[in-house]
Amino acid sequence: PILFSMDIEELVTVNGRTKFEDMNLLECLEGMIKHIRHNGVILDGLRRVSKLCSQTATHSVILSDKWMKSLFVPSMELYREDRRVQALSFCIIGTAMRGIKWEYEPEGLYQQWSHLAAGSLKLLDLHKEIASVQAYGYYFLCAVTMVPNNKDIFKNLIENDFLNQLATSLDRFWAKDAWHILNCLLLLKYLRSETSPNPSWDNITSTIQNHTQQDFSWNNLDPLIVEFGRKSQ
Repeated sequence: PILFSMDIEELVTVNGRTKFEDMNLLECLEGMIKHIRHNGVILDGLRRVSKLCSQTATHSVILSDKWMKSLFVPSMELYREDRRVQALSFCIIGTAMRGIKWEYEPEGLYQQWSHLAAGSLKLLDLHKEIASVQAYGYYFLCAVTMVPNNKDIFKNLIENDFLNQLATSLDRFWAKDAWHILNCLLLLKYLRSETSPNPSWDNITSTIQNHTQQDFSWNNLDPLIVEFGRKSQ
């Protein structure tokens, strides 16, 4: 059957699971958008998309203006309390962003990265103690450094206390999630080179010093990145 015409009873199996496993990307997206207010459908659909987004051909579809505005961003807003929806959404979007050749800016791509990045800080604050949301949220923010207007985006984020929020996440997960800390450190390397001085950097420096138990210099950031790169493998 054509997925877009499916009723929820047809899409959901007897045990409550959705029938996404054998669907291609567009079939999956169509089914999700038709049942966007059914949490179970959205969650299973995101799981399926997360598997498919390892394929390069899916990236421009996922990041198209059509699907970002009608499905991915609305789902994140609608299920803002659901840590699974948030983690999967950040993972999918962040992975797709890494597969785009931004210098060519393919036609039809989503453009409102400033809006989504600002919204991501609110979601990260809401789920500040949830490791998966924090890890994939900062994975997504690392990918935002690739978009054409990235400097303006991060300038606005820093003006809204982003650095202190990042410092808190570093402190909370330093010894718990090496991959998350790696993404935070990579993001910090970019921010140090592309943004203006800010008093909140002192909080970042202090946090890193507390965990490394030695005086930290920003000249020593690369060895720290290498260390966490090894730990996260």
